Amino acid sequence: MVFPFIDVLRGFAAISVVVYHVIMHFNWVGFPISGPLVWFRTGWMGVDLFFVISGFVISLSAFSTLDKTTDRRKFLAHFARHRILRIVPLHYATCVVFVVYIYILSCSSVWMDGSNSRRMRYLFTIYS
Repeated sequence: MVFPFIDVLRGFAAISVVVYHVIMHFNWVGFPISGPLVWFRTGWMGVDLFFVISGFVISLSAFSTLDKTTDRRKFLAHFARHRILRIVPLHYATCVVFVVYIYILSCSSVWMDGSNSRRMRYLFTIYS
């Protein structure tokens, strides 16, 4: 089975989260608070939508693989291997990028000259 609009929904969910962060980070008070655009003021709904889509796609993939396999043990091994090979490299890449970012930040003048509260505010402003 092919669901062509899954990618459209996934893109809409990602854009919803990005727009929400732009509204909050830049304190965009002029953004509509009623009507259909109010969706973008509730960024958590984009995250929830993305999780629902991901659960649907993973379940669809798992059931399709299960239908092709007669041995349940082989299916579980294949499914676990597939998920690990998909998630672990991204996890390590994110960890490396974060460590490099913290190293660069620790060498910058903004980090060295500021107080502890200013350092934490600077660090968490980037991620929120």
